[in-house]
Amino acid sequence: MFLKLVKKRMFVMPRREVFIHLVSVEKVAELFVALITKNQLYQNLFLSLDKRPISLKNLADEIYNYYYGKTYPKYLSFPDFFFSLAIALCRLIKNDKWTTRLRLISNNWYYAPIGPEKDLSFQQAETEVAFKMYLKSQ
Repeated sequence: MFLKLVKKRMFVMPRREVFIHLVSVEKVAELFVALITKNQLYQNLFLSLDKRPISLKNLADEIYNYYYGKTYPKYLSFPDFFFSLAIALCRLIKNDKWTTRLRLISNNWYYAPIGPEKDLSFQQAETEVAFKMYLKSQ
């Protein structure tokens, strides 16, 4: 969905830098296999994420540059108060779907990975690299 919105110039984002964590589906599957095959992992907590967060702006720029050879248009970046106002409006009309969507694109969403490397000999994903390969396959 993100790729389609960026490609069609329909994705609005904050002017400030927002960081998110991507998750490789392939790596999540590998983690499940590792969890199933290991013993004595009862009541452990694991967060399977990319090695590091990525800038939402850089991700949008990467997509847009791939299709159009330039960075994502700046006129589609709005100040924080726009998102705060839009979130407040969505809460007021009890639209949870849009409240969540606006919160997801206007806030940082990244975490420190917990556990898999040490306990499962599991390497975190480099999803940004995989994403670039995905773009090239389109």
